[in-house]
Amino acid sequence: MAEPVRQPPIDFHNHRLRANEAGGRHDFEQMITSLVDTLEGPAHTVRAAPGDWGIDVFVGDLTDRVLIWQAKYFIDKIGGSQVNNIRSSFTRACAEASDRGYRIDAWTLCIPVDLDGPSHQRWERWRAKQTRETGIPIELWSADRLRTLLMDPRCDGIRSYYYGQSAPRPTASVPSRLLLRPDDEVVDVTTADAVGWRGGLELRLGDASYLLHDPVARWTAPDRALVRCEAGGQELKPAPRPVRIRHLQVRRRTDEARRWIVGLRRQADLMEQLGGQSGLPVLYARHGLGAGIEAHGGAATLVMSAPVGRSWREVHGRASTRAGADRLAAAAILADAVALCRTIETLHQHGHAHLALTADDVLLTTPARGGARTAALRDLGLAGLPTAQPHQAGGTDGAPPAPEQRVRHRFGPGPQARPGPAADVYQIAVLVRAALGHPLAVPSPGAPAIPPPPEPPGHGAPGPGLPSSGLPGSGLPADLDDLLARALASDPQRRPRIDVLAAGLRDARHRLSVGPRPDQQREARS
Repeated sequence: MAEPVRQPPIDFHNHRLRANEAGGRHDFEQMITSLVDTLEGPAHTVRAAPGDWGIDVFVGDLTDRVLIWQAKYFIDKIGGSQVNNIRSSFTRACAEASDRGYRIDAWTLCIPVDLDGPSHQRWERWRAKQTRETGIPIELWSADRLRTLLMDPRCDGIRSYYYGQSAPRPTASVPSRLLLRPDDEVVDVTTADAVGWRGGLELRLGDASYLLHDPVARWTAPDRALVRCEAGGQELKPAPRPVRIRHLQVRRRTDEARRWIVGLRRQADLMEQLGGQSGLPVLYARHGLGAGIEAHGGAATLVMSAPVGRSWREVHGRASTRAGADRLAAAAILADAVALCRTIETLHQHGHAHLALTADDVLLTTPARGGARTAALRDLGLAGLPTAQPHQAGGTDGAPPAPEQRVRHRFGPGPQARPGPAADVYQIAVLVRAALGHPLAVPSPGAPAIPPPPEPPGHGAPGPGLPSSGLPGSGLPADLDDLLARALASDPQRRPRIDVLAAGLRDARHRLSVGPRPDQQREARS
């Protein structure tokens, strides 16, 4: 059999873009347009006649809402003049949007270079300030990010045209293998060195192979009896598609290792039972969980679907950089939270809780014209696993732990054996509150629980209090504060069910969009 073709590395200094600056800039913008069109939906450019409205590429409707990508062909460095150019472009885009009556949902800078430390720091400070002042999430597609996007099989033609033309495209009879460097090794998952995961490593599981993407999460038990790894990646064969992989390497068969084997088997069974309902992942493959883990070198692995979309963090910004959300942004946050509740409710109906909802684990799909966004989950979180603490799971750092998750829980009899659906309600409320500009202070992993303040009758203690009148200038319904306060109660039994939370968020979003109902107007006047 002929050796698979290995594609050359992507070098942004060695490409088919035209050598002169004006031509290179035009071709770079075309490449960004192709990437956005392939990955994000129908992409459009704005021809300068006479001005371009501060837009290079956009997705959406210039009479309503748009996502904007700004391509800057800075091939050597990001110095003072380049920084001023970037700032000017963002300011102009915001001014044009205000003047012409459309909203910018996100603004992304695309540059074919990587930033050094001082440049990263300067970028983060500027991004935080602008997001705080405008409410617009700002992202960066630098050289590293562009390389990752160009490795997506959907972008194979774009990559080949601009950067890989020297390597012939593989024919249909030759399995495609997309490798970062010619010396990348291929690691068999059933071997002991399979836990040395990193971005760009290729894994082999039986007849299938996968290319790992960064970031890779790795957790080793204190007694070193087991190692857990988790990462996103790309299945190279038998079918090119994005995947997420959870892997367990057992070095000694301890009780802890046995519990994790059982936990992974529960997740596999649950995914098979759910069949991808409501944005939950689909199980593609399970290894080492059927005939016995010893037959697979002490390794157990789950391969599941990876949702395509933008994370909650990308769509709704970072909590630390938002001073508040305007009325339209707040309505969008509540609508996405309702969609997330619907997804989590499906998991609750099958007797499980996610327990590890972070702003990176929730993916929001790009809707078709006239459709609504849906919420998908990167994985099943801690459902079925022998831990209720996000920081012990590997790959779930950053999840806001509910108070009941800050003590160690094991599987066991009785309803109080481990946290349940109420912890998901708490975590959704934390995400919503942070997106609206009021992040909740959460103890770091392993820190003792903060004693809650006294609880008023009928309510749980929400931690630091929400402002009683909602966000300044946002027009949020006052009873949304009460709903979120109940969802953040220290006592899980005082929190609303997920469907009750969804109904309250939906009602608040409706009132933001069309105004209060007549009966509520009468109550307000009285």
